[in-house]
Amino acid sequence: MPFQSHFLRSANKRNLAVKERLHYRHIVPDMVCPVCGAPNEFILHSLFECNAVADKWSHCVISWNTGDIPSSSFSNRWVWLTKKLKANELRTMATLMWAAHGSVATSIFL
Repeated sequence: MPFQSHFLRSANKRNLAVKERLHYRHIVPDMVCPVCGAPNEFILHSLFECNAVADKWSHCVISWNTGDIPSSSFSNRWVWLTKKLKANELRTMATLMWAAHGSVATSIFL
């Protein structure tokens, strides 16, 4: 599970290569999501909300339609998930988030 640990640490520190972060570092001129055109591609958007990944979460054990899901930061969302899921489900979620981030990056850069 080393890649999941590294991925989660990077996400918690807001250090994933999403347009919000790249714009902050003056690497790209805007924060618009290159996949769906949303005005701000931030971590939660790229992992859960973007059209490229949103349909994949419909098969998940968590109902994303509940009103208590934190949307302020990845860290808050991860803490919420740790309270809702068992350890093996968390590992699966971490792997799916890692894959979701990779699929969005692949669709952009390839």
